Amino acid sequence: MKTRIQKYGFVSGLLLILMLMTACGQNSTDKQAHVHTWVEATCTSPKTCSECGATEGSAKGHSVQIGKCANCGEPQGKNIVDGIKAKLKIASSSHDRAIETAQTGASMGSFDVLESSLDEYKKVKDAYQEAYDLCGNYGELSDLKTKLDKAINMIVGTNIMLWLRIRF
Repeated sequence: MKTRIQKYGFVSGLLLILMLMTACGQNSTDKQAHVHTWVEATCTSPKTCSECGATEGSAKGHSVQIGKCANCGEPQGKNIVDGIKAKLKIASSSHDRAIETAQTGASMGSFDVLESSLDEYKKVKDAYQEAYDLCGNYGELSDLKTKLDKAINMIVGTNIMLWLRIRF
């Protein structure tokens, strides 16, 4: 029995060695050099061989940080734009309340109502400032930053005028 196990073990080992040698021989002699079939780089992926997955170089990158990419058409910076929109919506509703409250306070001669208008204008200024900060250093948003800066300064002037009206 011992000899039978040894025979099968020897034969199995020999077959395994022959299979490995045959496979290795095929890889080194039968296989031709692979010629890459390149797919051009995209905004997010480098130049890539469609057959073996090899890569070369780096991704192109998007043409803009905010807006629609000219290369792939995908929108970029949506979260920033959404954040700015939300801040401008807050500023708009606070501005409407500030005007309404100021008109009511002026017609009634009520300093408390005018104080509440000042509070609303502070909310407007803060929302504009947060929208301005969200614009960061994105060149695509430079015009918006300029307009927000003017609006912030105008709100500061309005606050001073209301404060003077309340105090004197």
